[in-house]
Amino acid sequence: MAESAWLSITPLARNEFICWIEDAKKPETRTRRIEIAKDKLENAERRPCCWIGCIHRTDKAPSKSQKGILKLK
Repeated sequence: MAESAWLSITPLARNEFICWIEDAKKPETRTRRIEIAKDKLENAERRPCCWIGCIHRTDKAPSKSQKGILKLK
């Protein structure tokens, strides 16, 4: 079921899940986030919760909320 949900979300939403998982510093956190992502997808949630978004994107500037959280100018 998570796979069909994964295929139904936008590439941007997929990128957010991937970045959220990869952003974890510890392997056990990464593993836990994978399980959380599977659960969210199975429950029709389309984005990771409480995450500021991918800061690795080079095609657009960081949002106002990202700047505030990351204390960017």
